[in-house]
Amino acid sequence: PSVLARLAESRNALGLGFMLPAAALLLVFLTYPLGLGVWLGFTDTRIGRPGIYIGVENYEYLWSDSVFWLSVFNTVLYTVSASILKFALGLWLALILNEKLPFKS
Repeated sequence: PSVLARLAESRNALGLGFMLPAAALLLVFLTYPLGLGVWLGFTDTRIGRPGIYIGVENYEYLWSDSVFWLSVFNTVLYTVSASILKFALGLWLALILNEKLPFKS
């Protein structure tokens, strides 16, 4: 049999064929905006006019901005607090469900 015929009957090729559209969508809708955002961070782009490359000036400004660091702190605090709360709530519910309850099989 030809290579194409063996490829058509291969389970691995079938799986790859099913995964390719999803991978293409992820590439288009996740990677492109991320790359564009990083590129725009190196320019002084405004709405309605193309930007000029300014290097890391935007990132230097961000690094020295106190509001940025406050937002980073708030984000980390929220993430840690929510994670601990979700873990504790999940553990508590699991312990309750593990108890000997009436009508529990």
